[in-house]
Amino acid sequence: MHPQHKAILASIRKHSGKPTQHTFLDSYLGNNHPRYPINVPTLRMIARAWMIPPAAGKRRDMSAGEFCEILSSLIKGKSSTEKCMAGLLLDVSLPSQRKFDPEVFAGWLDHLEGWVEIDTLC
Repeated sequence: MHPQHKAILASIRKHSGKPTQHTFLDSYLGNNHPRYPINVPTLRMIARAWMIPPAAGKRRDMSAGEFCEILSSLIKGKSSTEKCMAGLLLDVSLPSQRKFDPEVFAGWLDHLEGWVEIDTLC
């Protein structure tokens, strides 16, 4: 697990309860990965706060390669919430941070199941 993945997961855990699985949701969402009970606006807030830490007051400086490593770590995470966070981080990243080999997306898809995880990444 990438150290920044650990930091992001800690923030998710801080703002949510214990991961859950639910038969109805597993069927609806198309996967049986555990989920943290946290709403999307809070997840978006976590993504923005991670990309632009309030204490620093400026956007996190990282190369496209480093950003790709963090996203890959999240996508390989255990919970659906971690996997979806990768897509939310992509949404608030700079174009220069997204300049990594598009073939990486094909590998990421091997770790995603169901419409919600794939849709969030897209």
